Amino acid sequence: MAVTTKRIQDLPSAGTPAVGDFIPTAQLLDGITRHMTVSQILALATAANINTINPRAFDAKIKYGVKADGVQFTDGSITSGQATFTSTTINFVAGDVGKLILMNGAGASGAPLSTTISAVNGHTCTLAANAGTTVSSAGIGYYGTDDTAAWNTAIADMVTRGGGGLFCYGITMNGGALTQFTNANAQHINSQIVIPYTIPFASDKVVIEIFGPYSDGFFPTIGQTAPQSGGLVFLSTLVGQSHSNTYGNPSMIGGPTLTASTQPTYTYYSNVFLRLQNVRFRCPSNPTLAAVNLNGVQQVALRGVMADTTDAYANIATVPTNPTGLGIMMPYVNNNDRCYIDECSAYGYYGGIGIGEHTSGTNLTAAKCNAGLFMLNKTMGHGALLGYVSVESNPYCLAGIDVVSGVESLPAQIAPLVIQMLDIENATGAFGPVDHVLDANNAFYGFITYLLSKSSLGPSVGPLSNSGCGNLRFLDAMRAGSGFVTG
Repeated sequence: MAVTTKRIQDLPSAGTPAVGDFIPTAQLLDGITRHMTVSQILALATAANINTINPRAFDAKIKYGVKADGVQFTDGSITSGQATFTSTTINFVAGDVGKLILMNGAGASGAPLSTTISAVNGHTCTLAANAGTTVSSAGIGYYGTDDTAAWNTAIADMVTRGGGGLFCYGITMNGGALTQFTNANAQHINSQIVIPYTIPFASDKVVIEIFGPYSDGFFPTIGQTAPQSGGLVFLSTLVGQSHSNTYGNPSMIGGPTLTASTQPTYTYYSNVFLRLQNVRFRCPSNPTLAAVNLNGVQQVALRGVMADTTDAYANIATVPTNPTGLGIMMPYVNNNDRCYIDECSAYGYYGGIGIGEHTSGTNLTAAKCNAGLFMLNKTMGHGALLGYVSVESNPYCLAGIDVVSGVESLPAQIAPLVIQMLDIENATGAFGPVDHVLDANNAFYGFITYLLSKSSLGPSVGPLSNSGCGNLRFLDAMRAGSGFVTG
């Protein structure tokens, strides 16, 4: 079929374009700002299956069958030892049978319950597994179609096409098993959604972008009792995962991983460059897998990305305990340079945001993690430059530790680290600080300007509580003229 190029301003009505019409990007943007609303553009694309962006950018729902039909509920109830789930706001239909369902606190010992729907009856449904804990009337959870296979197909096709973009919106649920394999270059994969480690020609590099309709990097309000779920939300239902000595740290989405037998070299990395924009990645409470593992991706750019959990920020009362539960992990040593992270957040993970070498960024927030910001300091020779970083309610606000199992034997490398403003907001109780900054190996040199606040948010004069940090210099932003001090 011949492709007819049309300008949006020449379209007299929403029904004018025909199937196969192609509207160039610049004219699309012009149409959004001058002639048509975003909802009109999306309606056209859905109704006529028009590629409204460019020949290599697709709506993942239309092109690859991603459903993204996940539903969040806040009124679920179930009794321990039984499989009948009830929600007064949900009217289950026959098509819901077989869908994934995850409910906070309903598993054994209060862990999340992850299973599928086996039968439906109005406001109740029968689950494929019994609850291990009773949850009454206010249970938070999610149900929807498993999109794991569709996303893997979409990303693999983007690689075959030489790169491109995938747009989506809604809650896209992922309950598929971890893909685990090792290739001839000793690259290991341990992820539900795989960032491919190779492409048809070894010398090629391709760029893939996954993006939602608007930024999802905004941090929730402190009193928010249900997670925000607008935009594009990737949600994993996997629980009870553990580190594999063969395949590395498990993740919802990721490329090559690190293990004891693989130290990163140029051949170790994926040939796919990745851009994530306006996306939220959500794992079950007290996660046992990483939301986003980019350790083995050569070059990345993240903007407007959040790693959160299926429970709301205000409901998290204990420090995460699973070392495999990591929010966002940036590329490791020997990456392809110029990795960027901006307007990104994480909460509820053992490690919030992991920073490697060749990385710059700003507007980062990490809260209610064991280590809010963790630096991959043992192999971070070329360092990192960060602008504004906010850390709140973390026993370790900034930790120079390697949480990736299997590489602890590597010697610490001296690495430059500069943080222009480290905003530390203390907490009391379970999340009270053990050390504000932990650098036990004295592996970093550089400087950090910091603001240390009490739980009441009033400024304090410090000092920071540090371990190591012998080569770092600190400047208290509230004590003008005090000069730099050592750790």
